[in-house]
Amino acid sequence: MFPYIAEPVHRSIRRSHFKNVSAKLHEAFDHADWDDITGRSVRMSCDEGSRLAYVDFLDYRRNKSNYQGPTLPITLLLAGNGTLGTPYSLNFLDDPLAKSLVYLNKDLLKNKLPPFLQNLNTLFDRLNFFKFNRQTMKDLNDIIEWIDIGNRTMFHQIDVKMQFYVFENSYQEVVGGSFRQRRRSMPMENEVFETFPALFKRLIQHV
Repeated sequence: MFPYIAEPVHRSIRRSHFKNVSAKLHEAFDHADWDDITGRSVRMSCDEGSRLAYVDFLDYRRNKSNYQGPTLPITLLLAGNGTLGTPYSLNFLDDPLAKSLVYLNKDLLKNKLPPFLQNLNTLFDRLNFFKFNRQTMKDLNDIIEWIDIGNRTMFHQIDVKMQFYVFENSYQEVVGGSFRQRRRSMPMENEVFETFPALFKRLIQHV
């Protein structure tokens, strides 16, 4: 497809998929379930490019004064597919779950966490598994080292560790038109690749 119109067309297709999923979710409940009579609600939204959708369960009975912070462990998914038009990114400005991280220790993370995540997104922006293996390995290693710096300067102080994983999802059709999902994961950290140096290159080739 012509490069200048590829992204708008793909974004339109992703947006239509999102609207379809939203409608299906809404239809799965009775109208009474959507009436906010208890201070709780469900909201489905997505990032600006419609690359990553998420469902938020909101409890308006809680506020900043009585919120105790998120429950660990937390899994934050990256949006994008690692290409020039749709690079990987962590939507820490709009995703409520990502924004809640600051409440792990507000005094420590309020000023340090946003620039750390912004720099992390800058590194994710360069990560592309379609590059030459050596360049991809360098870009991925930069991300791992930056996360390690964040652990040593912030998260270890509050007994928390940030870990970067690569997930592989596969689907197998079963009887009745349903699909069975299989997920494999690989932790991205220096200790693993220092112990098994060939594993790093094989992982890049596999992805």
